[in-house]
Amino acid sequence: MGDISTKMKSILRGKMKLPVLVLGWILLLVGVLGLLLPLLPGIPLLLAGLVILSRQYDWARRTLARVQRWLPAVSDHFRRLWRRVGMHSSQRASNRTSTCADYRSENQ
Repeated sequence: MGDISTKMKSILRGKMKLPVLVLGWILLLVGVLGLLLPLLPGIPLLLAGLVILSRQYDWARRTLARVQRWLPAVSDHFRRLWRRVGMHSSQRASNRTSTCADYRSENQ
């Protein structure tokens, strides 16, 4: 019984190899288009394509490892930037409301 399931898994793996690789390449190409066109999410599609292709290709595995090392630094940078922008926008909003209140009190 175990021998049959092992054979089925190897057959399915062999038959699914080509469609999975085609899907990975399509995602990678559409991801590159997504970097150029504003309508497509380029980076998530590129990452999905790299994840799929990394099971078969060493270059994709190395690129994905590089992205994984690079991503925490980028996310920290954007988190700090977001906090800074959020802080400035909340300060501007409070200044705007105080300015509006000052204007109203002067004109009444």
